[in-house]
Amino acid sequence: MARGAKNKCKGTAVNEDGSCTKCFRDVRVKNDGTTYSHYPKAPSNRTDPRHTAYILKTYGITGEQYMALLAAQDGKCFICEKAPKSKRLAVDHDHDIPLGEPGHVRGLLCRRCNHRLLGSAHDATRILYRAIEYLTNPPAKDVLYADDGP
Repeated sequence: MARGAKNKCKGTAVNEDGSCTKCFRDVRVKNDGTTYSHYPKAPSNRTDPRHTAYILKTYGITGEQYMALLAAQDGKCFICEKAPKSKRLAVDHDHDIPLGEPGHVRGLLCRRCNHRLLGSAHDATRILYRAIEYLTNPPAKDVLYADDGP
């Protein structure tokens, strides 16, 4: 759903926390007081029963465990340290450890860090260490600029 786009949910009841009782998205009461506008779900400290069921089935952690991990990370992606703007942080997990085993869940990451950074590196620490080496000591520095001095 595009940023700022309205949800097509026809729910009109609102939970105490300001979310729609049907789709759990943030709602705003319009001036007439009867119609509710739905907006894309921003990250929040409330639990969504659908999200809770999904992470329990997929990663073997409860909604409370997710929220505890989110609090431990100050609500931010562990790698880039940015708070998400519209989506929840993804549960990052080790594909080599069976579901429910200790160490299966590693933490919470934004989509960019989870898919583009770790996914592109295929979770290979060797590739990530090489990337750090490349950024701190680029090879062109020694080849192209070795003897450039005042």
